[in-house]
Amino acid sequence: MRKKRGQIWSVDFVISIVIIFIVIIPALILWQNASIENTEQRTLLSAESDALSITDLMLSTPGVPAGWNSTTVISVGFANEKNILEQQKLIEFNNTAYQKLKNIFGRDFFFELKDINGTVYFTKGTYPPAGRNIIPVQRHGLYNDRIVILDFVLWY
Repeated sequence: MRKKRGQIWSVDFVISIVIIFIVIIPALILWQNASIENTEQRTLLSAESDALSITDLMLSTPGVPAGWNSTTVISVGFANEKNILEQQKLIEFNNTAYQKLKNIFGRDFFFELKDINGTVYFTKGTYPPAGRNIIPVQRHGLYNDRIVILDFVLWY
């Protein structure tokens, strides 16, 4: 009888282990997938928030310092008056090293300012390679008494 009890116990033990693996392993996989999706979602929301904040600052502030240039810029802003863009600030932005702007923005970016007819006035940055996550933002303003479209893309 003892041998049978041991055999029953070992069969029960094996069945218990199999059931645990059937339940726990999928649960761990689901947990890991949910964690990855949560991280991706947070990254996306952060990038969207960054893109909106950056373009808001570009169109509504003079930047920091107020008289910034390509070497002194801390925060990029093109306007002394909301949505009215200053040529000198755009020229300075265009003359600022990409890496410096990337450090200010915290991400890779592409910037383009064009009028509603498609005439491009300024471009800066690199357009994202295929397969990267992009956050495009399009804003409108005035430049040289013309309505312009500011296209800004953050990517990661």
